[in-house]
Amino acid sequence: MSARRDIQEANKLYYGGKYEESIKLYDDALAQAPQLAVGWYNLGLAHLALFQPGGKDPSNDVHAKGAIVAFEKYVAIDPLDVDARDKLIGTYIASGRYDGALDFFLKQLEKNPNDQQAVSQLAQINTMAGRFDEAIRWHKKKADMASDSSAKADSWYTIGVVEWRRLYNHPEVTAEERARIADEGIYWLQQADGIRPNHSPTLSYLNLVYRERAIASDQSYARVVDMASAQVYYKQAVAAAKKQ
Repeated sequence: MSARRDIQEANKLYYGGKYEESIKLYDDALAQAPQLAVGWYNLGLAHLALFQPGGKDPSNDVHAKGAIVAFEKYVAIDPLDVDARDKLIGTYIASGRYDGALDFFLKQLEKNPNDQQAVSQLAQINTMAGRFDEAIRWHKKKADMASDSSAKADSWYTIGVVEWRRLYNHPEVTAEERARIADEGIYWLQQADGIRPNHSPTLSYLNLVYRERAIASDQSYARVVDMASAQVYYKQAVAAAKKQ
């Protein structure tokens, strides 16, 4: 039986919900004809049908790897297929393979250093991975590349949000490190507020970050100052929200 016929039969199995059987037939077909792009794409879909994000069963990881390899092969043949690229990136992230997703966009950036989408993705994926310093570095680069003040403000605002996420519900971050993270978040939120005043979410996060900063100090007067600053921004945020 030819490779193309195998793929056609595998497709029938796939649409009949017989994913494991379809995977075996796709594998057989691609062993004969690895140049058949549709085979790799459909193999990736079959593995995805059996993959459950967060699943702990060892077979789950097998299907994550299978989908990634298949979509990598397909994207190498057809790099302009955005849907397949998104499925590949989504599988990297859903299976906790953040390095694979990061490498993909780093390569995109090597090809085009002005690729703002790649920079944005690098910032977001590093945030998902909990690599906050790297995420902030890419958000700063995104701000530097921005062509208008509103886009810059968005990036600076996001840095403030990331810094808040590093502190909220993380009591293990204490003293000097907490104050350092809070101060950086406050600085960038204030930069965003400077070029986009009366933006309620920015003011809200200034309130929230100041509250986290207050936890850092052992001195009661310092906590009072931070909480007073938080209250000022809270009132401004409420007023801005009413206007909007």
